[in-house]
Amino acid sequence: MDNYRIIKNMEDIKKAKLEENNKILKMALALSMDDKDDKNLYEAFTDHLAPSLFYNTIFPNEFEDPGEKADGPIKVTDNFGLDLKEVGQGGLLICGESGSGKTTLNYKILIEADKRGGKFWAFDVKNDYSGLFNYIPEIYYFSPNNFKRNMLQPPPGVPLSVHRDSFCSLFCREEGILVASKNFLLEQLDKTYREFGSYKGGPFPAVYDLKETVFNAKCAPYSVTLQYKDRILNRLKGLLIALGDYLDCSEGYDLVPLMNKNIVWQLTGLEMTYQRICALDLMTFCFNYRMFNNIRGVY
Repeated sequence: MDNYRIIKNMEDIKKAKLEENNKILKMALALSMDDKDDKNLYEAFTDHLAPSLFYNTIFPNEFEDPGEKADGPIKVTDNFGLDLKEVGQGGLLICGESGSGKTTLNYKILIEADKRGGKFWAFDVKNDYSGLFNYIPEIYYFSPNNFKRNMLQPPPGVPLSVHRDSFCSLFCREEGILVASKNFLLEQLDKTYREFGSYKGGPFPAVYDLKETVFNAKCAPYSVTLQYKDRILNRLKGLLIALGDYLDCSEGYDLVPLMNKNIVWQLTGLEMTYQRICALDLMTFCFNYRMFNNIRGVY
């Protein structure tokens, strides 16, 4: 029996504060007594001692932060982690220069969250998350090429007027459209809904239908209103060129069941404005659905 290996394993266990965990102790003893390296046993053992980003697991090693405060270096000796509910409800900002490990940290968070029953939507703008399926068994990949979304269709339980205003605000903000032109768009969208009978339970128009309404709007030559029309029409045409197949539907795929799934939305290849519009549209759907259906906490 290798006494050094027993001592080393026990040191790790004590640092992890897992002395009372019989399963851990048995694995440590088995590892110490085994003459040959047992890869499966070792991986099972180290999995329990692996650094984790969430509470209920541990960082076994102390580390010093090189940063300085007024009273000197910051030394961290206690367990450090993120609470899953805090991440799901409060939000988390990860920033750093290129190559500093932001994507690696995101991978770690998503993998750990999945292990603890958390669900996530990842918006992939440069193909960073195409490999997540190697670590997470149940994950779905969608892109504008294999999904249908009608941005003018409100979430269940959300008043159409609220969704109308949300779409106009989102679209105009991301396209750099000012208030006067936004009001013109709002008027045209409201007209489109009325023509389809959407306020009275009728079908919902698609963005293509909104474009036609704007195109057919009567404006005096050389008027300010004609400038609003041209500006909105130009932006809608650009959106439809970039996302034509994705938006070509009067009723898109049901997003509600997907809110409880691990999803990677692949937006790589889209111009940045359209990446933001897609991502914000999906997030706005979730926010308004939860708010108007009184859903609180982690979904």
